[in-house]
Amino acid sequence: MFCVRLRPGTYAPRQGDKHLPRIPPLNLIYVANLARMGNMNPADKNIYAAVDTGLISQNVYLFCSSEGLATVILGMVDKATLAKAMGLSSSQKIIFTQPVGYPKR
Repeated sequence: MFCVRLRPGTYAPRQGDKHLPRIPPLNLIYVANLARMGNMNPADKNIYAAVDTGLISQNVYLFCSSEGLATVILGMVDKATLAKAMGLSSSQKIIFTQPVGYPKR
């Protein structure tokens, strides 16, 4: 996983679900670099990427719960457009996004 800083407004509307009320203050974008996984078959690469990302996102859920924040996993994102905005290579795959913000009061 890695961190990329993007220009505001160039990607945020494409990160999440159209049903979200607003753009969150933080949106984690989980990216797997499949090229770094060696000679595994593609199906195994996808499984390991999904499991690793799930483990990481669960820690974010626990942190958010302890701090009174809200979060959700979003897999239905425009991954192709987002990958282009982030300048990802063909071996870098967006797994899902995880917006973090304040709960609706």
